[in-house]
Amino acid sequence: MPFRTVLFDVDGTLLDTREFVLTAFEHTLSTNGLPVPSRVELAKLVGPPLELLYARLAALGEADRLTAAHRAFQKEHLDLSVAYEGAADVLRELHGRGLRLAAVTSRSGMTSRRTLELAGLLTRLEAVISAEDAPALKPDPA
Repeated sequence: MPFRTVLFDVDGTLLDTREFVLTAFEHTLSTNGLPVPSRVELAKLVGPPLELLYARLAALGEADRLTAAHRAFQKEHLDLSVAYEGAADVLRELHGRGLRLAAVTSRSGMTSRRTLELAGLLTRLEAVISAEDAPALKPDPA
């Protein structure tokens, strides 16, 4: 049976978000008086939802506040996310073959859609499924 739909992750697949993510961590930690790990160490942490990451990096009870600060910084620096070379061509080719395309991310829908739009990729996607749309986030298999 041929497939009709292709799902893409956003961060690290369609968009190079390394600067976007790491700069936000560095800013959030440093402006809140917390130690800033090296970029190598920060990169090892990236993946799970922000709340879980900040729960590991900060004092008990600070995760929500730091997550909000992180998201506020990212909202003002969406330009740090850029499309990977060739991403637009791949989407155009697959769309031209009649395939349905969507993006799936554990990031917020607003920042995901806006960064995809700024990178010129959003118009090829029928949907962006984000953290707000899921009953559970990774690593939960649900």
